[in-house]
Amino acid sequence: MTLEEFQQKTEIINKDRDKKWLDLCKDYAFTNNPYKVGDILEDHYQIIKIESIKLSITRESACCIYIGPQLRMKTLEPYKDGAKSTMYQLNVKQKIK
Repeated sequence: MTLEEFQQKTEIINKDRDKKWLDLCKDYAFTNNPYKVGDILEDHYQIIKIESIKLSITRESACCIYIGPQLRMKTLEPYKDGAKSTMYQLNVKQKIK
């Protein structure tokens, strides 16, 4: 085996490992996700209505990120400017609706 062959095989192994790790992170995060599009969530400073759900990966774990318009605290109406915000699953305080 030449050095070039060794490097090619190492690259293939690393790509396969990275894909499997990403699949594991996705599976973990979305399996442990109790919320769905349309839910209204509150964290420590805002309320949003979920429009989309993405994946966040750290070294230790994976979780969901919820993206949607910010809502007014009392009326749950979106702000006029249509500001979108994100909320990490770890920061969700409660589901409102």
